[in-house]
Amino acid sequence: MPARGAVRHSTDSVQSKDLVAALSRSQLFADLTSTELGSAGVSLRRVEYTRGAHIWLEGDAADRLYVVISGQVRLYRVGTEGEEVTVEVYTEGEHFGEFGLFADGVRMTQAQAMMATVCIELGKEPLLQLLERSPQSMRRMLRSLSMASRSLLEDFTDLAFRDIAARVARKLLDLAELHGESTPEGIRISVKMSQADLASTIAASRSNVNRALAVLIAEGVLEHLGGHFTIRDPERLRWASGSGKAP
Repeated sequence: MPARGAVRHSTDSVQSKDLVAALSRSQLFADLTSTELGSAGVSLRRVEYTRGAHIWLEGDAADRLYVVISGQVRLYRVGTEGEEVTVEVYTEGEHFGEFGLFADGVRMTQAQAMMATVCIELGKEPLLQLLERSPQSMRRMLRSLSMASRSLLEDFTDLAFRDIAARVARKLLDLAELHGESTPEGIRISVKMSQADLASTIAASRSNVNRALAVLIAEGVLEHLGGHFTIRDPERLRWASGSGKAP
């Protein structure tokens, strides 16, 4: 079983205003007033994680939601032989931990900080109170759950019907849709991700993914610098994924 790693908790009431302010900048709670968010202030907790630290382990109680203030978190599962498959990656302003939260369940994944990361924890009951007060936040939560379910179905379909090169291309397009930034060079994916990280997201070996990436890079479709992928030719990448017209 993986170690939880180094964490640092902060619950000082003096910091509650800072936590509420940080929460208001998240995508989920953007429409709530400081007064509405302040009612949950006593239930907020700021947690710092070192790189590699686990936020939760498989089997832990699913009893709280997390909002990323800075850093990057991945959810992943471990196979019987120790192989890892990354389910999702979250960055600043995004929330995670809702799966199992509304069904009094347990965690089916591991959650790990991919770099030094700061999160806000929010317990289940205060979360429900906030969602009940904010129809917009409730809709965002429902949309988040719906999109995650759709993404899992698409991943399952990919495993069944697409080769590795097409799966690599589609995953990069998905990441660009969620985390893409327009630059003069192309669409830069803000999530920092190694080739091994990318391989983990599509349940493929690193060597096979490296070969697929090498072709895309050699053809000028993609570049990978400083841990970030940049899509230089989105149309050709869509074609490579099997969802676009031939260039």
